[in-house]
Amino acid sequence: MPKINKKLVSVVGAGLIVATGAGAAFAYWSTTGSGTGSATAGTDAGFAVTVSGPSNLVLDQAQNITVGITNKATFKQQLKAIHVTVTGTQDQSGNSLSASCLPSWFSVVDPTVSAHELAGSAAESYTAAITLVDNASDQNSCKGATVLLRADAS
Repeated sequence: MPKINKKLVSVVGAGLIVATGAGAAFAYWSTTGSGTGSATAGTDAGFAVTVSGPSNLVLDQAQNITVGITNKATFKQQLKAIHVTVTGTQDQSGNSLSASCLPSWFSVVDPTVSAHELAGSAAESYTAAITLVDNASDQNSCKGATVLLRADAS
């Protein structure tokens, strides 16, 4: 069996370690940087609101008002409340009766709304109530009157 020269093995081994170790060395420069930017928040798009009242109001009988709410945005928006008011009265020709058929003679009960997010472009319908309150005075000027309604959604 040939004799292995220990000195030769040590030199060759050290050379291999140096050669492979040299291939694994790394160098780098450290640096930093920063930048600025901005974003702009969008705005709400509001709700489209429709109001449809009854066609035959009589004294002391509550009747339904339908309130339609449509989200005009393509993103969800918060709906918290709907408030319906009587803004005036008119005769069949469109002339104001607000001095003789008083808006205050009408009582409106707002629809119940639980605060929620209405999806983009979604529509919902709610029911309010209106009553021509008998106030023990001559209310003949309200016969055939058009009651002007306004609904506000928030």
